[in-house]
Amino acid sequence: MHRSLAGLFAVAVAVTAAEAAAQDTPLRVGSLDGPNETVFGLIADADVDPTGDVLVLDMRMLELRRFDRNGSYIGKVGSPGRGPGEFRYPEALAVDNKGRAWVLDSGNLRISIYDWRAEGEPMRTIPLPFPAFDLCVMGEHAWIAGYSPSGVVHSLDTSGVIERSFGAAVLPAPVEGRRAEILKASLSDGSLACDQESGTLVYARRDIGSIEAFSTEGRRLWSTTVPDFAAMEVVVTEAGRISYRPPDGLSYQNRVAGLVVPPKATTVLVQIETVSLGRLEPDAADLVETRWLDIDTGQWRGQGGLGGRVAHAGAETCLLFENLPYPRVWSDMCPSPAGRPK
Repeated sequence: MHRSLAGLFAVAVAVTAAEAAAQDTPLRVGSLDGPNETVFGLIADADVDPTGDVLVLDMRMLELRRFDRNGSYIGKVGSPGRGPGEFRYPEALAVDNKGRAWVLDSGNLRISIYDWRAEGEPMRTIPLPFPAFDLCVMGEHAWIAGYSPSGVVHSLDTSGVIERSFGAAVLPAPVEGRRAEILKASLSDGSLACDQESGTLVYARRDIGSIEAFSTEGRRLWSTTVPDFAAMEVVVTEAGRISYRPPDGLSYQNRVAGLVVPPKATTVLVQIETVSLGRLEPDAADLVETRWLDIDTGQWRGQGGLGGRVAHAGAETCLLFENLPYPRVWSDMCPSPAGRPK
């Protein structure tokens, strides 16, 4: 799943076509003023488990909430802190095929795995050797995106040991030493998606717009760049100080907000944000656009819009979110790439 936006998000919940047809109205969760369980602080991520229940990770309230497919509140886990079952900066969520929730908490440098059949503390905690930005899960293995000298995509075993690392960090400015390491880490910030069918990992750098696909053994399958992407520029002063800015002459920049692989699909949904200068909340996007990328070849297949970011894609319906006017949850049909039937 990907990365959170610093702003208020609304999350759309993915259900199957049969489930959607059984509902009189599209499923919606979230309110501006209502019961505490439906008022969100800052939604970092969301996902859907195999039963259709919806999990919402709230970065500001530091908790993971669960709702059934009708939007009824079931319960929550998490609280502020450093102890078992507590969060400091939870920013990514993935649900595996057994219904377990994997929460990436970069503030505590760990992944907590929750089985909702067991209340309270996580069933397992995996320590992280360095900060990570996103995660996805295949089988019993967590894959994380984050910078280390050995790579930007990493496989972890259940004890937190790095099994393999691959993908090179970028360094577009002439800096050395500690500044170079800081810049590499900053520009490695991005999204990661796993394709369960093919075993392909897709990694996108948020501020640069470059996207790469790898096999689980680390072989690079293809690479591409988002067309017409207004990438953030790195500026290094004579004193060696690093700053960032939109491209010359523009009052905005683009960011890759997230990657989603629908089940049994041949495409990756790529979410592109447009962010203007001078926003009160810098991570709040003005516009989110969806594009489709062929997962086998890296060729662009089409583009469109869903009115928000995609957190999860089912066979027919998508889980979406947006930041205004308040955090809310609803389901919507997933569009298809232009010229390609569903």
